[in-house]
Amino acid sequence: MATWDLLSTATVAGGSTSTISFTSINQNYKDLCIMALLKDDLTASHGQSGMQVAPKTAAGGAMTLGRGYMYMGWNSTTPISYQYGSGQTLVDSYIPNNASSYTGVGPQYMYFYDYSSTTVAKNMYLFNGIIGENAQNANNTWQIHRSLINDASNNPVGRIDLISQSGNFLAGCVASLYGIEG
Repeated sequence: MATWDLLSTATVAGGSTSTISFTSINQNYKDLCIMALLKDDLTASHGQSGMQVAPKTAAGGAMTLGRGYMYMGWNSTTPISYQYGSGQTLVDSYIPNNASSYTGVGPQYMYFYDYSSTTVAKNMYLFNGIIGENAQNANNTWQIHRSLINDASNNPVGRIDLISQSGNFLAGCVASLYGIEG
C-alpha cells in the first residue's frame, strides 16, 4: 500500500488571502494530493464563487492543460459534461461563498499523477462538492474535473496555486499537500 506523507498545510489566518500556494514541492514522490476545505468572503446572493487551480513549474511558469469536467446539477439525474479547447492553463471550479445564511463549506480533493516525471504527461483530477446548506445547491452539487498537464518540456509540477477568483478565502480555511510514494 502506498505511503502518504504530509508535506505542507496552509491555514488561512486573516482576511486578505486570495491565493494559497504550495511552492518548492518535494520531487521525491510519484503522486501528489491536496485536500482542502475552502470558502471565500464574497456575499453575493447566489452563494458561490469561482476558484482556480494552477499547476506550475518550479520556476512558476504556466503549464498547458487539456481538460474537461462533469457535474451533477441540483434536482437532476443527468450529469452534464464539457470539454475545453486548447490553450488552458487553469482549472476553473467553484467554492461556496459567505452570503448571508449560507453555511456551506467546499471540500476539495485534488490528485496529481506522476507530477515529478520528466518523461510522461501528468494527469490531475479534482473532485469537489458542498457540505452544509448553501445556495449553490441550485446550481450544482458536485463536480469532477480531469486535466492532462501536457507541458511541452515535460517539466515536473513544482508549484500549485489555489486562487479565489471573487474575493479572499475565509480565515480558518485549510489545505494540506501530501506526497504519495509509488
